[in-house]
Amino acid sequence: MNKAQQSLKDRYQVHPLIFQRALESSSSDGELFDILEDLPDTYPIVWDEKKRRFVTCDNFMLQENQ
Repeated sequence: MNKAQQSLKDRYQVHPLIFQRALESSSSDGELFDILEDLPDTYPIVWDEKKRRFVTCDNFMLQENQ
C-alpha cells in the first residue's frame, strides 16, 4: 500500500473489507478516491461491477425469487 492509499484509508475509516474491495477494484489512486467518496450512507451495500461503485440494495442476499 502506497502513501496515497494509506492516507485514503485513514481519512475514510470504512470497514477493512470495504476498503480492500475498493482498492482491488480501482485502477488508480484517483479512482479509489472516487469510489470511497461515493460510498452510500445507508446499508446494506454491494459492489456494482457495471457502475464500478458500491450501491445500496434492499435484499443483501440477492435472491430474486422471494
